[in-house]
Amino acid sequence: MKNKIYSMMMLALMLGFSSCSKDDEMEIDANTIEYDGTKSVLKKGALIDFDISPYYGTTDTHLNYDFYITDGAVITDNTGQIFDIQGKFGVWIWLESFGTTGGFKTGTYTFIDGVNDASLTDAQKKTKYENKLFMAGASVFLNTNVSTSFDSGNTQEIEIKSGSVTVSGSKPNYTITYDLVMENNKTVKGSYSAGFQAFVD
Repeated sequence: MKNKIYSMMMLALMLGFSSCSKDDEMEIDANTIEYDGTKSVLKKGALIDFDISPYYGTTDTHLNYDFYITDGAVITDNTGQIFDIQGKFGVWIWLESFGTTGGFKTGTYTFIDGVNDASLTDAQKKTKYENKLFMAGASVFLNTNVSTSFDSGNTQEIEIKSGSVTVSGSKPNYTITYDLVMENNKTVKGSYSAGFQAFVD
């Protein structure tokens, strides 16, 4: 009888440990980004509303939100405005949501390279951007110290080559899933759902 009770207790402990381990793994995976084979747990996010701007024509066409995620910290000044972002690893994305009413839209934002836009006619720009949710830029930031600013002269910044992100949820609790290829052909994959501190530029 004692052996039976002991066996049942051990089974319960093992099941409990297994359940906790799975929960911990799910929590980590939910805010983990993999870059070049290395996984980083992202702890903080910042969202900056840069308001609306025109991509063609003479009136505003898109609403710009920038998102930062980092394994370090989001630093604010004494007025509560964003001052700095620090970390060993972080990702920045520049998203443009079509339309000037109804707020920022969720969905999939695919990278569109605007480097040659100055050579396009207005009609060509309209074809390129009208009715589109798109990513205008993205970068990975790499530092040797978690307390180093992403603006530091020692920070390595790698810009985007192609890819997309999917945004779901609502401000400031968006979930963003990343699937990017950077200019060095290394990939950024994973998701972040730990919330964003929201700022207005």
